[in-house]
Amino acid sequence: MEEIIAIKARMAGIENKIFNKEKVLVLSDLHAPFHREELIIETIKQHRHEISTIIFGGDIIDCESVSSFPKEFRKPLIEEMIITYKFLNRIDKLTAGIKKILIWGNHEERFVRYLSNNKGELNLFHSDNILENIVNGFTYHDRLQRRKYLYPALSNNFKVINKWFVKYNDLIVAHPKNFSKIPLRTAVSTVEHFLKRGFNFNTCFIGHTHKWGSTEHYSIWTGELGCLCHSMEYADKGNINYSPQIYGYAIFAFENGITVYDDSKLYKLDIQDDLEQEVVYENFA
Repeated sequence: MEEIIAIKARMAGIENKIFNKEKVLVLSDLHAPFHREELIIETIKQHRHEISTIIFGGDIIDCESVSSFPKEFRKPLIEEMIITYKFLNRIDKLTAGIKKILIWGNHEERFVRYLSNNKGELNLFHSDNILENIVNGFTYHDRLQRRKYLYPALSNNFKVINKWFVKYNDLIVAHPKNFSKIPLRTAVSTVEHFLKRGFNFNTCFIGHTHKWGSTEHYSIWTGELGCLCHSMEYADKGNINYSPQIYGYAIFAFENGITVYDDSKLYKLDIQDDLEQEVVYENFA
């Protein structure tokens, strides 16, 4: 009898292992405060009942205010942080119990470069990781209005990965710094980068390029996720090499940690670039 019970227990364990399934939503290049908030919220609402995790693939916050690029007007960095904080908090309320993983993009590194170029003793009071600063909470001191605004730590559903990539099951989500105008060249180069370093994976998708598509490279499903942000005003200013960005995201299904390709999908969103400036006519009669 004990032997039969032991066999049944082993079979039950095997059965549970076989049916260990999950789905992960991957979003990239939000560039808050230039993110398409309602589009992203609707996307999350559409999939929230089937996913266990959301991975944000870098460039979550734009950090335009500390960019080296010349511009007539910039939002203050604290305003960018507040907008990003409120947006992530809104997502968390929609997806209670769902894990959120955030990785670095090249725009998050703008903050590191800014601190490096503006060294001072106050740098030691906070992290140089702007994603950690947002997720762990911060205080805004409006000394002009003599007010203090507290933004407490977001829920423990959030985890910041202090790298430009994350390996989740057999999937790598990455945000490389390199950029090729040739479709999928950057994604293919990223796969080769990780293969040379001994990583074991079956799927690799990247952000950064704002392009969309997939291929197979060395039997690895390889692709680019697109983006979920508004077009920047500098994008099409006479540069004839500019090609419009593509909007998209992905759902990856796993069974026992292995990508199930038939249940995974790369989504392309039919949205036009929005480069034109809005003109408002006021009636002064």
